[in-house]
Amino acid sequence: MRTLFLLLVLLATGATTATAADPSSLFVLTDTGTSTRLLALTDKAGVTTLSLYDQGRTLHKSVALRSPARTLCAGPTYIVVAHRKGGLSLFSRDLLFKKRVSSVPILALACGADHFYTGGRTIRVRKWSIATMKPVATIGEHASFVNGLYIHPGGGLISVSWDHEAVWFKPGAPKKRFVLHSTPIHSAVSTSHQILAILSDADKIRFFTLTGKKLNWAREPGARCVATEGNVLLVGLARGAADRYVFKGSRFVKKGRIQLLDNAPVDALAPLGGGWWAIRSGGALHFKKP
Repeated sequence: MRTLFLLLVLLATGATTATAADPSSLFVLTDTGTSTRLLALTDKAGVTTLSLYDQGRTLHKSVALRSPARTLCAGPTYIVVAHRKGGLSLFSRDLLFKKRVSSVPILALACGADHFYTGGRTIRVRKWSIATMKPVATIGEHASFVNGLYIHPGGGLISVSWDHEAVWFKPGAPKKRFVLHSTPIHSAVSTSHQILAILSDADKIRFFTLTGKKLNWAREPGARCVATEGNVLLVGLARGAADRYVFKGSRFVKKGRIQLLDNAPVDALAPLGGGWWAIRSGGALHFKKP
């Protein structure tokens, strides 16, 4: 009954999977040393393109997808893409197509070495085998859709859901709940500082430790996406700006606003190192060094 109630509320209010258009459409590949590459999903004239950019932000390769896609993740040897209307596609790290399988519409992906994890328009968080491209286990359940998944450094997964909570599902341990009191829009994990940042439809960003302890929060009206690298966290906004947070003491503190684009929405962000950021806006990709 709780699941049905939440679904009816979301439909009645016109809620979508995120305020931004596909805030999880960018993925940073960290290779050996300090080398980073970018995977990006972009849209033009109804066609989604999967692109790989090299360290210098030069296009290495791109492929047009057979159907629109919204999110992706990558493991050591593979890339998984989730399509808007359902279905998952498997690629090599050099964008060679391998296989496509059926699934419900997926909103969140997390990739490991030999397995990946999905959450979306179902209450279940599932583990999939790369070898067979089939689900092999159910990790946990929520009361509504899942729109954020992160592999926890302490084992298991953190799952963020429209049921107003995030949960740490750890094998052999009781699940740990992070209570939000509002619907999450987008989220990000700071691996440098072991912090989970969640944007919500209550115009707030709330910070937690990865063990579930509440930290600070801040007002973020119109926030669309969030991304972090090292001591910096950016919250993308509707008119081309981003609020900048800096890690100080034991938490991220807001330090001001920067302009990334000219009056265009910041739909997705990804850090590229050296002060550079990838920005998706209206289906197109931009590179900026604020």
